[in-house]
Amino acid sequence: PYNTKFIRPLAYGVVTSNYGPRNLSVASSSFHYGLDTGVASGTNVYAPADGIVTSVEWNSCSGNTLHLVHNINGEYYTTAYMHLSKINVSVGQTVYTNTVIAQSGNTGSCTTGAHLHFAITKKARYVTAGMYGIPANQVYYSYADFTRYTIDPRSMISYPAVGGYFSGR
Repeated sequence: PYNTKFIRPLAYGVVTSNYGPRNLSVASSSFHYGLDTGVASGTNVYAPADGIVTSVEWNSCSGNTLHLVHNINGEYYTTAYMHLSKINVSVGQTVYTNTVIAQSGNTGSCTTGAHLHFAITKKARYVTAGMYGIPANQVYYSYADFTRYTIDPRSMISYPAVGGYFSGR
């Protein structure tokens, strides 16, 4: 599906951690590759743009994890959702901005409480070149590429500063 922008994946929340350098003992890296929003476990998580589910997995650090691929103005992006208590979608499924894709949670060893870790990367992950019509130059395959292609979610979506509350998608 083609989109022109992203919207927030949560209807409300408090930003608890920014994208960028940080020192947190539970994480395996001093760089935080996403934006954390504090919400109660079980809070609905929505697709921030129409897209396709490309990965549903368990990771020891990030717990229940979900990835979606989106076409925004002809460029491909992957969004990631981590520490989920429940995942409501399956690989290959098309989702829309009103689709409840998951519920927030506190799963995995790299978490200090219930929240949603939300990340955006340029290019598509968990697909092969040509899959869903995505060209080879818009696909990446490794964690090293993930770290290279992540972008600050604030570059695409409006969020308040750490400690700031938002409501509305």
